[in-house]
Amino acid sequence: MKRMFNKIIILILSMIMSILLILPENTVKVEAKLGKIITSSDVVNVMNVYMQSHKKWDGLGQCYGFAKYVFKQLFGVKVTFGYNSGAGSKYLYVVGTVKNYNDVYKLLNQALPGDILAYGQTKGNPPHSMVVVNKSKNKINVLDAYGTKNNSIQLSNYSDSGLKSRLKSGKTKRITLFRYKPKSVDIAEPSLHMPVGSSKQIRITDIGSGNGNYPKPLYFPYSSFVEVSESGLIKAKKTGTTFVSTKVGKKDITTKVIVTSGEKVQSIKLVANPNTIEVNQSKYVDVEYTPKNSYEEITWSSTKTNVATVDKDGKVTAKSIGSTTITGKSKSGLTSSITINVIPETKPENL
Repeated sequence: MKRMFNKIIILILSMIMSILLILPENTVKVEAKLGKIITSSDVVNVMNVYMQSHKKWDGLGQCYGFAKYVFKQLFGVKVTFGYNSGAGSKYLYVVGTVKNYNDVYKLLNQALPGDILAYGQTKGNPPHSMVVVNKSKNKINVLDAYGTKNNSIQLSNYSDSGLKSRLKSGKTKRITLFRYKPKSVDIAEPSLHMPVGSSKQIRITDIGSGNGNYPKPLYFPYSSFVEVSESGLIKAKKTGTTFVSTKVGKKDITTKVIVTSGEKVQSIKLVANPNTIEVNQSKYVDVEYTPKNSYEEITWSSTKTNVATVDKDGKVTAKSIGSTTITGKSKSGLTSSITINVIPETKPENL
């Protein structure tokens, strides 16, 4: 059994490494984590986790327990899932359920590492549950704890045609794909500078776990300065400042996009009007570029960080009374400085 398990591990890791270069960043994280979960424990230890809560292997239920265990290790949450719905778990949503064998390919083509693939015959019995490792052409690779083989984990692959035949023959009544529903999502870069003619992908981050499984985003540009594809690829069309709305489920996130001319920057000037700020308050220092619609990334510094600090976006935060010099340096070496005076914090008057 140990030898068979080692062969499984080698197969899993080789598949993971073969697709690292083409998978989206967050999908790569899930695969890497999945590989660590399996390689960090031997078969007996993995199975014992489930047995501690269930006391014994309850026949066909061990695949269900194993799938839940791996899911918890991947995403840090406990889940329950039924024959055809994710009811009872706020961390799961149903990617899709198919009953018609002609729809199998469309469902499996959506599978991501860490998803749970389940199929069964009747509502009264637990579905046969497997954890998706990856999806290759016309096949889906899964980790499976066989119900007929106690204490065994197997790397299995199901072809689209094989699952279609199960539905067609009546052995399986439906197939459901479950996915982790993150606690919250956000945009990796809330502000973008793009030269006319350039493209940039909107990157979404999962604050809850960083694993990157979430409902399909929808993108809406606010103006004709940019175009946005269905996949979130922004194309800069003409100079100006605009916004792109990204809807993920019920959440709406805004990205500020500044489209620049792409011309070489000749000079920069820092502007803060006024150049005073109260203790414990913050304000941004703006950069004026010449030519007007040109742009370069700026590195910021403060001569007296005990008086005020400045972050990577030019946001100054006042710490104590005094004066400090804020300097901005462009990527090509152009510099500009401005003095920021920190004054006492205004106290509210007693009524």
